[in-house]
Amino acid sequence: MPSIQLTHCAPTTARLPTCCRWVNRVANFDNILAATLTLFQISTTELWVDTMYDSVAAVDIDQQPRSGHNPALAVFFVVFMIFGCFFVLQLFIATALEQFAKMHQEKGRNVLLTAQQEEWLTIQRMISDTNLRPRPVPLSRSRWRVAVFRCVTSSTFELLVMAAIISNVLLMALTHADMSQAWQHFMSYANVAFTAFFTVEAAAKLVALGWKQYVEDAWCRFDLVVVLVSVAGVCVDLATPQNLEVLPLLRVLRLVRVFRLIPKAEGLRNLLQTLLASLPALGNIGSVLLLFFFIYAIVGMNLFGGVKHGHFLDR
Repeated sequence: MPSIQLTHCAPTTARLPTCCRWVNRVANFDNILAATLTLFQISTTELWVDTMYDSVAAVDIDQQPRSGHNPALAVFFVVFMIFGCFFVLQLFIATALEQFAKMHQEKGRNVLLTAQQEEWLTIQRMISDTNLRPRPVPLSRSRWRVAVFRCVTSSTFELLVMAAIISNVLLMALTHADMSQAWQHFMSYANVAFTAFFTVEAAAKLVALGWKQYVEDAWCRFDLVVVLVSVAGVCVDLATPQNLEVLPLLRVLRLVRVFRLIPKAEGLRNLLQTLLASLPALGNIGSVLLLFFFIYAIVGMNLFGGVKHGHFLDR
């Protein structure tokens, strides 16, 4: 997989002229050591596609590479990526997990957590299993507020809100380059309609629950922040025809409304709880990784910190 340094060569020349010289690429298969280093680089997914294209373009010794000369060689790299990268990585992870499971059985606790972290995790699981979320109650006995309360706490209303959230996200996904003027107007009007719907929803819940019960619910506070951001975005969008830098940010923040589906979707809720439960262990593993980085940074600084910029190091 050579590259060529040219002084003056005709582009149609198939064999290397005397005015040119071959310069090998860093990733090559000239000998067993170079091939091993190249495969190690590929196994890290670093520039493996470029190395594959260089191999496919190789013609013969001292001959000009041609793009796509031997496409069958790409199979070699794809198979190596599957078995030499992904498959081996899965085996390594499986072996590590098996060893951790053995240590867990021997010690009777999670070896990745300290005693305090495991106690905190146990308490969090107990709280999650008991589901101590307070049940909302009507703020007053007036008929219209009780009617609003029953409406906003009904399963039909929750399904309607979930459908509106999904529709809003799907509509935002239809944004693309070179949109027609009519489509841009439709997107703007739809954005106003969705913002008005979610504003009415937040106002109805605020009326039904009252300020105290409303702010005590974490999802209601989250919804209120998103609604305020959406209203601000619509106001700025309608107030000025210019595309301000803050407008894309305000539009993107509306996407976080999809997180409101978590309490209603059991699978998403379980995944979120699993992620939160794994944070202490991930913090411990990250600390060990940071320690390795720190050690190698000191070693690298002492080995290469005094290398001077010059003839052999010019970039």
